[in-house]
Amino acid sequence: MNFNLPRETLIRLSGILSEPRRSSSPAPAPAPAVLAFEATLLAEGVCTLTAMCDHLAQTEKRGSSAIEELVEDLIIVFDIRAQGIYPRPEYLGDEVEGEKGLAAVDAVGFLIQLEAIGLEVDPSRLVDSLIAQIVDRKLLTSIEFDILLYKHTQGKRRIRFSADPVQLDGLHAQRTHKDSIGNRFSVCSRGDLPYSLEISGPKYREPKPQEAVTCALCGMLYVTNHPGDARRHKATHDRVVRRLNPKPSARLQKRVVTGIAGELVGPDAPLWMHGEVYERAAAFRREFGYDFIQWPGGSTTRAPSDWRGHLITGPGGEIAGACAFMHTTARKAEGEWSLQWIWIAPKFRRLGLLEARWADFLQRYGDFDLEKPLSEAMVTFLWKHGSEAQRASLPVF
Repeated sequence: MNFNLPRETLIRLSGILSEPRRSSSPAPAPAPAVLAFEATLLAEGVCTLTAMCDHLAQTEKRGSSAIEELVEDLIIVFDIRAQGIYPRPEYLGDEVEGEKGLAAVDAVGFLIQLEAIGLEVDPSRLVDSLIAQIVDRKLLTSIEFDILLYKHTQGKRRIRFSADPVQLDGLHAQRTHKDSIGNRFSVCSRGDLPYSLEISGPKYREPKPQEAVTCALCGMLYVTNHPGDARRHKATHDRVVRRLNPKPSARLQKRVVTGIAGELVGPDAPLWMHGEVYERAAAFRREFGYDFIQWPGGSTTRAPSDWRGHLITGPGGEIAGACAFMHTTARKAEGEWSLQWIWIAPKFRRLGLLEARWADFLQRYGDFDLEKPLSEAMVTFLWKHGSEAQRASLPVF
């Protein structure tokens, strides 16, 4: 992260961080005054900037506790919202005097930033107290997000400060050092004037290069070396693999023990069957480049009564494929059934699975229509096995 600092503030901050830490531990035992500040902050939900400065003077004593003189500049740089803090009046309408301060969440977020740049502060106890208030929230502010991820990001960040741009004379110099807990500092100067300060936490590692790639198997576009994209890609990839190389399904085998009628996915079929049809509808859409998935059901919602699905059982009891019919009045006033799509995993094609079910489809749905366009393989199949009406609608080459 990059921030701009006033030059004088950058110089003084560099001086503080160049001194040895008082403790080699990132979290020394807290003094009573520190614990009192934390307890008051949690009880009141706010603190004044004066109280924050006093707290920092107790914990960060390098530079003769000069950090308290930099608080207001750092609050602005870190985009922390300072606001008026007022004592509650004894009577409404009484005039009271207030001063600038921070809400508890903002104060803890500020301390997290100060720890990240190598100052001797410890926000961990405050984080533990506040985390319970936000852990179940669906929406978070940027500072609440920092609190939620505190333990995950602690010591892993790199922050760079740059001074206000002015013309500097003199030779360029770079000084680096490492403190007793592993923070690494790099100060760039011209002459004797620093113009940048970079702080890397003890666990910071240079991020691996990222690039957008499309998986050849599942077709997902994702960014490499991105944890969130890695999880999403794995979930999508695994789903595609399960469709292409399905394992025997005990649930389907129980339903088809008496015949292919058990493959029917109607309004009363279990939700898992609707979900499995949806997965094959998604595979059909991807393979043939359609704009949407032609199955209105799923693992949490059954398809409506004007739809019927069929799972297709493979030779080993696998879910080898699926198809879906829709009742429509597009061509006939009384309506008719239309085969919207059929998808069979490539390893199960040309095994006669569709041929074995075609007579049952004709019995159930009559001379059903087929949604156009048809693949070349489907046209060839219909010339061999379709009804007379179905063959009549085929293109003649």
